[in-house]
Amino acid sequence: MSESFSDRLIESIEETNSRICCGIDPRIKEIELNYDPNAKYWIPEFIVQEQVKKHGRKEGMAKAVEIYCKRLVEAVDDHVAIFKPNIAYFEALGPDGLIALKNLTDFIHENTRKMVLIDSKRADIGTTSLHYAIALFDEFRFDATTVNPYLGIDGISPFLEHFVKKKGKGIFILCKTSNPSSGDFQDKKVEEETLFNVVAKRIVEWGKDYKGERGYSNVGAVVGATYPEQLKTLRKILEKNFLLIPGLGIQGGNAEDVAKLGMNPDGLGAVFNSSRGIDFAYQRIEGFSEENWEEASRLKAKELKETINKVIHSKNIKNL
Repeated sequence: MSESFSDRLIESIEETNSRICCGIDPRIKEIELNYDPNAKYWIPEFIVQEQVKKHGRKEGMAKAVEIYCKRLVEAVDDHVAIFKPNIAYFEALGPDGLIALKNLTDFIHENTRKMVLIDSKRADIGTTSLHYAIALFDEFRFDATTVNPYLGIDGISPFLEHFVKKKGKGIFILCKTSNPSSGDFQDKKVEEETLFNVVAKRIVEWGKDYKGERGYSNVGAVVGATYPEQLKTLRKILEKNFLLIPGLGIQGGNAEDVAKLGMNPDGLGAVFNSSRGIDFAYQRIEGFSEENWEEASRLKAKELKETINKVIHSKNIKNL
C-alpha cells in the first residue's frame, strides 16, 4: 500500500467502488435533549442503557459510543471509502470519550483497509499547530485531518512540513463550508474575488509539492454540497486536489447533482460525506428501528454509493 494519503484514498475508492466518506457523529440522547429540546438524532438508547448500567454514567456513555461506532464501521465498511469521526462528539464525553476515539481508530486500522480522517478543524500559531498535529498524527494515528486556514500559512505549515511532506499524511483545508452562515466571511470580496476563491488558490499553491504517484495532492479542500454553483467554480480551480464534500442528505445537498459537479472526468477528486444520514438512518427510513439500526445504516451507505456511481457510469460529469 502506498504511503501517500491521496494514493491510498484512490486505492480505497477503487477497491470499494465507492466515493462515500462515512462521517461518525455519535450523539447521546440525554446530552442532545439537555441542550436542544428539538434534537432528533442519537445512537440507539438500548446500547447506552446497557453500558451505563455496567460502568456508570460517564464511562458508560463513552463505552456505548465506542461499541456503536465499531458496529457502524462493520455495517458500512463494504460501501465507503474512508471514515470521518468528528472529534467534538468524543471530546464532549471527557477523557473516556477520547479513549473511545483512540480505540475506534485502532479498530478501523486493524479490521479494515480504510483510513481515518479526523474532523478536528485545527490550526493556531506555529508551535501550537505543531502540537495539534503531533497529537492527531503521532498519538491518535489519524491518516488525515481538517484544518482551518484563518491564521494563514503559520497555522498550516507545521502540518505540511512535518506530516504531509515527511509522513504522507493528508489535510483538508476549509474552503467553502456547507453551513448556512458560511457566507458571512467566505463570500466576502477580497480584491474583487470571493474569499473562498482566494483560499482555493492558496490550497493549490500549498499542495503543489505534495502529490502522490497518481497525481493528486495530499492537500485537499472542504467544499460543501449545499452550494452547487460555488462547488462548480472550485472544482475547476482545485483540479488535482481532493474535495471533501459534506452536506449530503439532511443538510440539503442532492447526491446526484453534487456528484456531477464535484468529480473530475476520471471519476476521482472527491469524497462525499454523509454523517447523520448514515449514522441515524434507522430514525429516517420507514420500517427500521433501534433493533435493526445497522441494516438501515448499511442500506443508506449502499444507496449513496450507487447514486454517485450512476453519475460516473452515465459520464454525466459537468467538468468533462
